[in-house]
Amino acid sequence: DVSERKRLECKLRESIEIFRSIAEYAKDAIIMIDDDASVIFWNKMAEKIFGYGAEEVIGKDVHLLCAPKKYHRDYLKGFKVFRSSGKGKIIGKTVEMTALRKDGEEFPVELSVGAFKIRGRWHAVAVVRDISERKRMEKEIEEKLKELEKFYKIAIDRELRMIELKREINELCRKYGEKPRYKSTEEEIASEGVLQGVS
Repeated sequence: DVSERKRLECKLRESIEIFRSIAEYAKDAIIMIDDDASVIFWNKMAEKIFGYGAEEVIGKDVHLLCAPKKYHRDYLKGFKVFRSSGKGKIIGKTVEMTALRKDGEEFPVELSVGAFKIRGRWHAVAVVRDISERKRMEKEIEEKLKELEKFYKIAIDRELRMIELKREINELCRKYGEKPRYKSTEEEIASEGVLQGVS
């Protein structure tokens, strides 16, 4: 029925316009591709994150633009499966991976991909978040923790060395008939326990 088809097409156009309006104000990059992996939608945040204007990417293969060359073969292989079935390793999941900016810089992203059909052909919509800052913070925290562990180990080693030196001095004192100058570790622990009990 021609009128029914027109009604559905009109409804589809309305849905697309609503989607575009929402996507333009999103804080993440939103990219839509067809079954040839060609970009059919590219929001303002995608322009900001990747460095390409929408006019530069519409109609072009998203993998060749936004993925490092070393991953192209895997992406193209996976996309063949998606094209025929709408399925794939990352469909319906959120994953971390490496992306490529226009200036050639590789950077970490969090990627969520969904699949849908238009006129019997599989399309995909991807939500991409630049996580460079988060990764920098994680690395900085990891480095600080390693530094803290190093200083802690130094402090423990120093304390153990002090205990060993005190023991050696006490042994020398006993050897020459003098009273030991330092309490043994057991005596120190016992005296601290007594003091804590009194307080």
